[in-house]
Amino acid sequence: MLIGTIVNDKACFFEGESKGHITVKIQTSQFDDTFNTTTIIFPITVKIVSKPPRHKRILWDQFHNLQYPPGYIPRDNLRIKSDPLDWRSDHIHTNYRDMYQHLRNLGYYIDTLGMPYTCFNASNYGTLMIVDPEEEFFDEEIYKLQEDVFEFGLGIIIFADWYNSSVMNKMKFFDENTREWWIPDTGGSNIPALNDMLQGFGISLTDNVVEGYFRLGEHNMYYASGSTLGLFPKHPDNIVINAKLNDQGAEIINNVNIAAYNRIKTKYPIIGLFQMHPIDRKTISIPRLFGVINTGNDVFDTSNINISNPILNKRVLLESNMKSVTEIRDTNYNSKIEPGMFHDKNKLGRIVLMGDSNCIDSTFTDKYCLWLLKAFLEYTMNSYTSSLLKQLNSISLYSNIKTHQTLPRRVKNSRLYKFSKVVKPTNSLKKRHIQSCEELIFNKHYYNNLSKTVLNFAAFLNKLQEINYNL
Repeated sequence: MLIGTIVNDKACFFEGESKGHITVKIQTSQFDDTFNTTTIIFPITVKIVSKPPRHKRILWDQFHNLQYPPGYIPRDNLRIKSDPLDWRSDHIHTNYRDMYQHLRNLGYYIDTLGMPYTCFNASNYGTLMIVDPEEEFFDEEIYKLQEDVFEFGLGIIIFADWYNSSVMNKMKFFDENTREWWIPDTGGSNIPALNDMLQGFGISLTDNVVEGYFRLGEHNMYYASGSTLGLFPKHPDNIVINAKLNDQGAEIINNVNIAAYNRIKTKYPIIGLFQMHPIDRKTISIPRLFGVINTGNDVFDTSNINISNPILNKRVLLESNMKSVTEIRDTNYNSKIEPGMFHDKNKLGRIVLMGDSNCIDSTFTDKYCLWLLKAFLEYTMNSYTSSLLKQLNSISLYSNIKTHQTLPRRVKNSRLYKFSKVVKPTNSLKKRHIQSCEELIFNKHYYNNLSKTVLNFAAFLNKLQEINYNL
C-alpha cells in the first residue's frame, strides 16, 4: 500500500506533526455464502517541516534512469566483471543512499522527479541533479531546461558515465533465453541524449572512455570508466579540471590487457563548472529522427562468443515488456511561480558537469567524493567556488584550442525503443508525444479530533464568561 501526503499551500510555513489513521476493511467470503469483515486501523504520524528556502532544495531526476530488466543496460564501471548489469535503478534509496544521507546531514532537502522536466516548477529548486541517465529527453524538456537556467536561475549538476559504440559492440553476447544476439541499449549513460540536452548551453561530452587514479589536492580519486568534456564555454570565470587517465576504451576495443605500470596516461578534461552568460544561450536544433551509427552488428557475427571477452560476463537475461506511456499533451509548470520564492530573470544559472558518477555511487565505489559534491552544490546554489577548485582550474589551456566537436551517435540496432518512455515503440528513430504531468487525486479526509476541538471551544466560552463577570 502506497500512501501520499501533501501540505496545503496555505500551510507551507507550518512546522509540527500531523496525526491520523487510515481504516482498511477486508471482506472475505465464507463457504456458506456469508462474508467475514475485518477492520484494520493504521495509525500515521507525519512530521511536517516549513517549506525550505530555494538554496536548500534539490530535485533528483529519476525519470531518465533506466535499469535491467527489461533492457540490456550495462554496468557503469567496466572494470567490474562480476556484475555486468545496471539493475539497481540508480535511486537515492538504493545505490545512492549514502549520498542522499550525506546531503540530508548537510541540511539539504531532496525531492524525486518521476516525470518529465515540464512537470516541475524551477522557481522552487536551487539545483537539478541528473545522475547517470540512460533515457532520452523529450524536445519539450530540452527547451524548458534552457529556459529554467537562463530565465529562472536554476542550477544543474550532471554526473555522466561512459559511452562508446565500439565498446558497446564488444559487450555483445548471445542470450540463451531469447535465442538472440544482445547489444547494450546504451552505454553507462546515454551521452547522445545528454548532448542533445546540453546543446542549448554550448556544452557536450565525448565518447572517450577513460579510467584511472588521480588526486585533487589532498583527495585521492578514482575515475571509473567515464567520459570526457568536449565543447564548453571558455569564460575566464569558468572552471575546467584535468586529470591524467588511461584510455580504457582503446584497451577494450583492441582487446589488450596492459599492466598498470605500462599504461600511458593522457590529460583529459573531466570536470567543468560553468556560470552561464547571455552569449552561452545557443540555438537548439533537434533533428526529427535520431542520428545513428551502424556498428556492424550482425546476428551471424560470433566474434564475441568466446568466454575470454575481457569485459563480458555472460548471463541469461530475462525479457520483459513495458506498457507504453499514454501520448498526451503536457502543461508548463513554470507558469506557476510560488509566492515568496526566488524569481530573478537577471540571475543566470550555473551548470556543473563530471563525466563519471562512480565516486558518489555506493556500489563498487573505490574512492568516495561526497566532499566534491558538496563543493558543486555550493557553486550551483550560492555561486561560491572553493579555493581548491580555483587552484585546479585549467581553463586557460583551452582558451585558444578548438575543442572536440565530433559528437557520439546512437547505435542503430539499439532496442531502447522497446521499453523507453520517450522513444516511439513503433519507430526506434523517433520520439513519442510527451506525456502529461501526473495530477495526484487524494481521498476525502475526515477530521478525527472533533471532541478535542469541542472541549477547547467550551473552555474558551467559560473563560469568556469569567471575563464578562469581572467587568
